[in-house]
Amino acid sequence: MTALLGLSADEVLSTTRAVRKRLDFSRPVPDDVIRDCARIALQAPAGSNIPRTRFVVVRDAETRRKLAALYREVYTDLYSNSPSYVRRVGAPTPDSATEGRQQRVGDSVDYLAHHLAEAPVIVVACLAGMRVDGALAHMATTFLGQTCPAVWSFMLAARARGLGTCWTTMHMPRERDAAELLGIPYDTTQQVCLTPLAYTLGTDFRPAQRDDPELYIHWDRWDPDKPVPAPWAGFANSDSTTEDEEKLTDSEQILNVMSRYCRAVDDRDFDQFTELLADDVRFEMGDVTESRAQLLEYMQENLWPPGRHLYMNPAVMVDGDTAHVDSDWVWLDPSFAVGGVGRYSDDFRRIGGRWVIAVRRISMTERAEAARVD
Repeated sequence: MTALLGLSADEVLSTTRAVRKRLDFSRPVPDDVIRDCARIALQAPAGSNIPRTRFVVVRDAETRRKLAALYREVYTDLYSNSPSYVRRVGAPTPDSATEGRQQRVGDSVDYLAHHLAEAPVIVVACLAGMRVDGALAHMATTFLGQTCPAVWSFMLAARARGLGTCWTTMHMPRERDAAELLGIPYDTTQQVCLTPLAYTLGTDFRPAQRDDPELYIHWDRWDPDKPVPAPWAGFANSDSTTEDEEKLTDSEQILNVMSRYCRAVDDRDFDQFTELLADDVRFEMGDVTESRAQLLEYMQENLWPPGRHLYMNPAVMVDGDTAHVDSDWVWLDPSFAVGGVGRYSDDFRRIGGRWVIAVRRISMTERAEAARVD
């Protein structure tokens, strides 16, 4: 066990800040310290008593550099141009003190974007066996990260005062009913969990039985030989191997292609993008392209700035090895404001056992078209 600072529980809870500019990049972090941190982390509650958290601990300098470059790209292209950028937000009634504090935080945020690769270790926390996909999936962890750390700190503070808690999401399938009952504005406020709160019968609780933290740590890269829990049915996905696709209905496979298309366009992943298209794919979007190569060239020259596509309301009609899908789309610009709205009218073909887009007709509302011209 590594040496501790001797802080009280309240000191730990109230002084664990988002540290950026005060990181000591010159001092290495021993593996044993990382194992101790993981051992403590694994004492956190786990749904159905199955710990699904995994830590990818990146020590390799080149891997850190590449990961930091991805971080900086998102920071530059999306976050720093968005209304939520720390220098653009503040208290409802700002004064010189709060404004100055907000700008200092901005300095700190900027600093990490440019120096992340210099950290001796980068830890990527993963949820094994389940994930959220579709539009805005990439934001799910960001949204929950606004609340989950505070709730867990509340629970740790309660424990230090002789109170018991229990993180549970059992009511979430009836979230709307709970919102109505409690007066919570459902459309703008997400419930994350609920917990009972009461003094405990005695205060002596033992650590939970957990495996060696080495099983939960993946050094530098994901280790496929280490055990992970079985995927939770309906909440795990993959980039669709043939075996996985065979388990899906035709409609599910087609919707998977549609979702992967939106993500590939948003992420500029043109290798993934081309895999979803027939060689002779035809795109009709005012301009017309008549091959995959022609479309790829057109997209690289004319693609809108990095944003996010929201894909919704698909109506799928399958006829043997062909299918037609009508659906709606919304495009969020780099500031996450609505930048375009329209519809897709798509023809699909099954080629070599895989569904691919054969024809895509893209329409936009007049307002969206005018905004694009402007």
